[in-house]
Amino acid sequence: MKQKVLVIGPSEYKSGFSLVGVDYITPQEPTEIRKIIKKLYEEKTYGLVIIEDDYEKLFDHRTKLIVYESTNPLFFLLSFDPKHKVSVEEQVSEIIRMSLGVQIKIKQHESG
Repeated sequence: MKQKVLVIGPSEYKSGFSLVGVDYITPQEPTEIRKIIKKLYEEKTYGLVIIEDDYEKLFDHRTKLIVYESTNPLFFLLSFDPKHKVSVEEQVSEIIRMSLGVQIKIKQHESG
């Protein structure tokens, strides 16, 4: 069975991820994140689930165990905040390294 990528985050980022074919959901209520993660873990439809790291503060103990210990799906916390100390490119590179076991450099295009 082919597994897909899912992103869980704020609605303002949905169109960008959807454009590249990534499934995206935004919890209707903040506490819904725990139910979503439990369901994703049980169903195993997705191979990689990227979660906006702001949701981490809503995790209970069981949710933390799932997110930090699961390998199928692999859950990864990512900050969408442009002011975050680690760039999104570096965070995505780390996801790839953890998932595939290889390091990939992502080149940023300069505008001008």
